[in-house]
Order: sequence, then C-alpha cells, then structure tokens
Amino acid sequence: MFFEVETFAGKGEQGNAAPSDDGPALSALFNFPYKIAVTPGGVVYITEVFFNGIRKIEDGVVSTLNSRGEGTADGPVATALFGGPTGIVSDQIGNLYVSDQANGRIRKIDTAGNVTTVAGPTGTERLHGWVDGIEALFGDPMGIAIDAMSETLYVLEHHRIRSVPLFLSFGRTSTEVRTVAAVGIRGFADGPATLAQFNDPQDIAVTQTGDLFVADTGNFRIRRVTPSGMVTTVAGDGVPAVPTDEAQFADARPALSARFERPSGLAVDSTGMVWVADGHHVRMFHLLTNTVYTACSDTMQHQQPIKFENATGIALFQGKIFVADAGANKILRLSPKNDFGGVIVHGRARR
Repeated sequence: MFFEVETFAGKGEQGNAAPSDDGPALSALFNFPYKIAVTPGGVVYITEVFFNGIRKIEDGVVSTLNSRGEGTADGPVATALFGGPTGIVSDQIGNLYVSDQANGRIRKIDTAGNVTTVAGPTGTERLHGWVDGIEALFGDPMGIAIDAMSETLYVLEHHRIRSVPLFLSFGRTSTEVRTVAAVGIRGFADGPATLAQFNDPQDIAVTQTGDLFVADTGNFRIRRVTPSGMVTTVAGDGVPAVPTDEAQFADARPALSARFERPSGLAVDSTGMVWVADGHHVRMFHLLTNTVYTACSDTMQHQQPIKFENATGIALFQGKIFVADAGANKILRLSPKNDFGGVIVHGRARR
C-alpha cells in the first residue's frame, strides 16, 4: 500500500515545554508527541505525556492549550492542570476527551475552552483503583475512543476496557462507568468479554457498528470485542516482529500469521480498515480480505516499507493519515495513492 509522506508539524528536535516551542508548524518543537486526534473541522490535537501538554495545530500554526503545569485543576484550559495526558479523541462537534493518566480521570475540553472532569474523582486528591458506577475510579487510563453517536467513551486501563456514558442511552438508567471487557489480569485469552485477558493495551477504536478494536501491545496482536461481548484475535500471531527484517512487513500477509513490532496507536476508517501505528511502521488490517499490509514508499516491488522512529499515535481525516512519531518529535501526514476498492495498488512516497 503506497503513500506520499510529508512532515505536517515538528522541526524534529526536542522541545523544552517553553512558549518558544510553539509557532509555525514546521519550526515548532515537540517532546514525545504521544496520541493524536483530528476534529471534524480538521484541527489536530496531540498529547505530550511527559510534559502534561495538549498541543493544537490549526492553519499551519502550533500552539499549546494548557499551562503544562502538573495537577488536577478544572476550569479555563489555559489554567487547567493535567497529569500525564495520554489518549485524546474528538466528538462530532469538536469537544475533546482526554485520558488524564496520572490523575486517574477522564477530562473534557469543550469547544469554548473549558475543562471539566467527566469520570473519575473530582477532588484534588489522586485516587486510583477499579471501581465502576457513578463514583468510578480508574488505574492509569490510556487509549480512548468515542462511538459514532458521541454517546459513549471507551477507555483502556490496567488491561481492561471501561465504558463512560456521556448521555443516558438505551439500556442505561444512569451515567455509571462499566467494565466492558477483561478481568484486569495481564495475560492473553479470547472468549467471553468478562473472562478475556489483555497485556498492556495502548489504544482502542470503535466502528460505526459498535465493534471495538484494541491494540494489544504486550501480546503483539489486534483484538476485537463485539457488541455481543466476545473477544477474538483478528491479527497477529503473538510473536514480535523484527524491525530489521523487512520481509515481515510485506503486503497481504494472512492476518493471524502477521507479526507486529509494537502496536501502539489505532484508528478505523469507514470501510472497516484498521490502521495501526506499529513502532517503526504503519500497518493496516484489511477486514474484508483478512490480511495485513504495511505503508510502503516504492510503487512497483514493495520492498521499501516507510520507516518511523517510534509511531505511537494515529488518526484519520478526509482520506489522510496523521501519525505522531514520538521518536522523531514530528507529526507526519500520509496520503494514500490510487485507492481501489479499499486496497491501494499503486502510488509513491517521499519524505
């Protein structure tokens, strides 16, 4: 699968969490950009987990939304405090939801620029745990996704999947947090969601039909949770890929015999294609053909997989693929070439 690649933002040098890091996109500095989200209006947001930052890219300019001081304060985003923000996602109108890892909370940044806590403790004390219900507790929330109707958030934390309702919907009598899948013990097990096991999952995506796809990082697999509550492995044999062995990143590998290096970021497009930020590569699980592809730069022989330093986050917008390369301190944009029937058969890439 072939792509043109361009640097969307980032000079490629490490920033110092100072105001001077902001500015024109190609001269701005990042420090381990981790996860990425794109709003319906095309505005790009990135979390910087080690500097408590929420960065914004709009009209070719990078800015920092918050003070980057560490804490738990809600209120105007310019003075709000986060603690190691990880996952980020946008709803249908541009509100952002953030997994505030160190604080054990799920935070909302609304379109007016106000920060509120939507799940987890609301005081200044950092409380962690596994408690469902109205007064829910989280361990270390990581990846986050939102359903097609912007009614429910899905959050990964401590080898589990939790659901956070944003509104009362069918089957719910209150906005309580629930555990959707996994017993919370590190391991590997498919089957009924309540008995399934994951190993340090880093990201999650939800389809229009309510299927959840999980980047099960420690198991080197992509897992699926159906709305009926069954967990299956859809891609990966559980053996880590060797990043220097390009044969392992060839196109059209049978999904269950494919190997992943470090699946850390996940996104799903309208066709059901699952896009994976996989360490040094971007991979794609094609649901209809049950095969795995790798983003590539040559047009004929497919012997040049596109290399990243450490791809940790991925998001989609109008056919473009945005990748947070934490190792290179850059945000990259991939444009697929000659996409026919969901499988890209021609194209080129440049860096």
